[in-house]
Formats: sequence, C-alpha cells, structure tokens
Amino acid sequence: MVNWETTILGSVGDFSKGRGINKDEAHSGNIPCVRYGEIYTHHNDYVKTFHSHISETVADASRRLRTGELLFAGSGETKEDIGKCVAFVDDCEAYAGGDIVILTPRKAVDSLFLGYYLNSKPIAEQKASRGQGDAIVHISARSLAEIEVQLPPLPEQRRIAEALSDTDALLAATEKLIAKKRAIKQGVMQELLTGKRKLPGFEGEWVKTTLSELLQYEQPQKYIVASTKYEESGTPVLTAGKSLVLGYTNERDGIYTNLPVIIFDDFTTESKYITYPFKVKSSAMKLLTSTGICDIRLIYALMQTINFPLKDHQRYWISEYSKLEVKIPPTIAEQTAIAEILSDMDAEIDVLTAKLNKLQNIKQGMMSELLAGRIRLVESEPIKATADIDQEKKTEPLRPVAKETKFKGHNQQFDDAVMIAGIVDALYSDKYPLGRKKVQKCLYLLRRYQGESTAAFKKKAAGPYADEVRYKGGEMIAKNMNYIATFNKKQGTTFARGKNISKALAYVQSWDRQADIKWVADKLKYKSVNKLELLATVDMATCDLMEAGTPVSVQSVKHLIATDVEWKEKLKKQNFSDANIARALRELNTLLQGGS
Repeated sequence: MVNWETTILGSVGDFSKGRGINKDEAHSGNIPCVRYGEIYTHHNDYVKTFHSHISETVADASRRLRTGELLFAGSGETKEDIGKCVAFVDDCEAYAGGDIVILTPRKAVDSLFLGYYLNSKPIAEQKASRGQGDAIVHISARSLAEIEVQLPPLPEQRRIAEALSDTDALLAATEKLIAKKRAIKQGVMQELLTGKRKLPGFEGEWVKTTLSELLQYEQPQKYIVASTKYEESGTPVLTAGKSLVLGYTNERDGIYTNLPVIIFDDFTTESKYITYPFKVKSSAMKLLTSTGICDIRLIYALMQTINFPLKDHQRYWISEYSKLEVKIPPTIAEQTAIAEILSDMDAEIDVLTAKLNKLQNIKQGMMSELLAGRIRLVESEPIKATADIDQEKKTEPLRPVAKETKFKGHNQQFDDAVMIAGIVDALYSDKYPLGRKKVQKCLYLLRRYQGESTAAFKKKAAGPYADEVRYKGGEMIAKNMNYIATFNKKQGTTFARGKNISKALAYVQSWDRQADIKWVADKLKYKSVNKLELLATVDMATCDLMEAGTPVSVQSVKHLIATDVEWKEKLKKQNFSDANIARALRELNTLLQGGS
C-alpha cells in the first residue's frame, strides 16, 4: 500500500488574504460571502450554506473565492481554536471577508479531504503552537505554510472525504428530523394543552386552577462539593440554570428519590422533568412534586407554555410564580392520555438525540482513525458490492443488513454470544428468574435496534424465535465459554451470569457496544415476557407487511397473525387486543428509532 507523503502546507499551494466586509455590508445584497467569525460559528470542515450576502459594490472590493480553496480564520479567542479551516467546494460566486487566510492549492489534492484533515487534532496542535497573542490570538499565512502535513494518494483522499461527508449527510438528516419532530410536538402541545383539540372519548370543560394547587415544593439543601473532580459514573449531580448534569458522585448521602419531580430554577425560570435519583449542587432550585390533582407530566408540559416573568433577578416562586393560572382537563384519565402522547413524542426525540450523539462520536472516531492513516480505505469493487446489496434486498428488504462497520475477527454467532451475555448481565436478578423466552425476544429487538439482520428468527408460537441461536449459535457459544450459566427448572431453562462473563463484557466495551446493552437495560429490563412477545411479534409482522407493500395498521397486523398457522392462536389472548397492538406499533416507532 502506498505510503502517505510528508510535506509542509506551503508546498501544497499559495496563501493570500480576504478583504474586509463589515457587519452592515454583510447583509447588503444577494451575493454569498464568508466572514471570518462565521468560520467559528456557522461552518464545519466545508462551506455548506452561506449566512451573509453582499451587494455588487461590496463584491467589487472583496476577494472572490475559487472552487477548491481552503479558508482559515486568522484570529480567534484561544490558541486551541486558532486557524480553524473550512473548504470552499462550491462553484458559485462567493467572496471572503477580512482576517481570512486563503490557501489556493497548486498541486492535485482533494480540498474536501483537506477541510477535514486541517482541523484534525495533530494539525490543530501545530496551529496552536504557532498562534501569537493573548486576548486575541493571531496566526499568519507564513506560520500556516510551515505546518507539516501527511497526505495520502489522491484517490485515498477522495475516499476518506466521501466517507466523512456521507457521515455528515447522515448527521444533517438526523438533525433535520429532530427539528421536525420538535416542531410537530410544539404544534400538538398548542392543540392539546389549550383544549382546542379534544381527544376522542373525552368531554367536559377544562378547569382553571393555579400552580400552587397542583404542585408542592421543597427547598433542597445545597450539596457541598467535596472535590471538583466528579466520578464518571454514579449518582448525577444537578446544577441550577438549565438543570444540567454537572457530574457524578458515589457519595450516598443526600440523594433525592421522591420521583418524579420537576426541578424549577426561579432565578432563570428554567425547569426540567427528572425521573432518576440525583443530588443537588445548588440550593437555587425548587423541587416540585404533584399534589395528586393532576398528572405531573401534564403539569410540566403546561409549564413549558408559560412565559414566567423575570423580576429584577429575584426569586419569586412563592409570591409570584405559584399563583400563575393554568387550565387542566377535568379528569385524571384525560390528563394521563394527553401526558402519554407528549411523553411518547419526547421519548422519540430522546432516541433520535441519542442516535445523533452516537453518530457524532462515530464521526469523531472515523476522523481520528482515517485522518491519521491508522485505517486505510482501499478501493472498492463497485460491481460486486452492488450485486451483494441487491441480493440482500431480495431476501431482507426491510430488516436492515449488517452494518458496514461489522466487527472484524468474529462471525454472527460469536457476536450473538457476546450480546446474549450482555443481555443476561443487564437483565439478571436473583429475585426474578430470567428465562429463554425473554432473552430471545430481547436479542431479536436488540438486533433490530442495531440494524442487524433478523433472518435467523422464525415465526413460532411464542413469537420470533431462533432455533439456530439456541442449538448451534450464540447461546451455545456463550454457555461453552462460561459467559452465561443455564439451569433447567420446572418452569424451563433460566439464565444467570457465568464465571467468565467479564470477558464477554470486555468485548462489548472494545466493540463500543456499551450503549446497545444500556438500551436493553433501560428499555427492556422491566417489560414482562408477554409485553416483549407482543412487541417482537408486531415488529416482525410489520416488516413482512412492508415487504409485501401492504400498509401497516392494527387490522393488517391482525390479519397477518390470523393467517399464520403458528401465530393465529395469539389473537385469542388479551395481550394481542386491538388496543395493545396499536400501543405496540407506537412504542416500536420510538424503540427502534423510527421503526427502521
């Protein structure tokens, strides 16, 4: 494989400067431009959209950009940020403002690759060492020209740039989807929380009341920080303001467990709904719990619609804010129905946000490995790859294929063995036996969550079930490796942690699958076996319906179950009532990040 070329940035191209565009000129016309401050606030790695537009008169006195040029911020607040780079890869007419250092390549390079590479940690460290100044840090074209770079062959540059830009596109799509979901939620809140739209089956006028009637408050004692260095795990410590997690502590005293609770900071009027045990660092909060008149989730949603008046930075919960009036539905049933709709929407947004964070971490990992040359991208074989993908689509068009980042050095069976060990570790309890049916359903749902193939699972009386996993696959391997222990009891086989389970958990960590096992613990641990059977069955039915091009609904799911010899008896159980199937469809949409 060809080695990377070591050279200096000055040998890649020629440097020049942008020309000043002041704040008033930045919005004087329709011609795109980039101002140096925007490199820090609006652009990452390459210019995607323009946030300033100048007139023709201003453009005549400015520096026009050429496709493929690299733009560096010539000044900044810290040495760590100095010289941030963005690539201009568009072919439109655009201009660069002052304090931007421009590199025009004179050798064959991929500018998009350079946009990523010149922001990587090793290059940022070189730029920081060359920054000059204290309050404002500057870096000159001459200093940038001396930076040492290592460049792969041009085809590899292009492949790296393509891989990273594809990840950026996925990040952008996820961000757009989150924004859309939040906008939809705001619309639903506007309809439901004002009584303009009534849910079917509910009648009656909403009742006017005050927050003091709905909430009782507690003033927490300040948690004295014993050390500025928090643990990386343990009990979250919450601070005032946006009620964010400041860190974690393993201290056991002073943990608040009267949950759920609304944390309200009447200094900023920010609030947060909390369902997990925590400690408070600041006493500048009120801890609000429901008086029992109204579902606390609905109260929290109503509070998000209130414009709390700030009064000279004073705290006014008792004298002012608690007296604010709201309207609530007349019955607990209607309150709960509205709260569950909004909670489901929040859960869906939370899942997408977690997915976004995971993608951002993946991108950082990709950049670290690809831009340092630790992972090399060899040229692909497009014809064979296309054939493989087409064949996969024929057999599994809706159940996602294995991820392209499939772990090297082991097969699906060993992957299953490790995941089963992770599931057992997450779900095992001395008090409640962990049976094979629950483990199998959790493995099926985990595969769907991970985007892995579920071809091994067949339609069985107990729902999706994989004989090969039990008899010659993951379960057998996990048992033989002592990752898990099995016991044959009167009620069937039960699972427990094996003496070597730590080895399996080490694989979970090295494969970066901790978040997946945490998902199992958070989402599936307290679901009954019947609930898991319902979810897995409805999901498999949904996949088959979509594969056949049939619209998914409660009736179409029931019809598919009724026409399958193994499954038809399910419809006689209350677990598979119309209401439960409808609820399962909604929950799957949240659990599996859009239903995949």
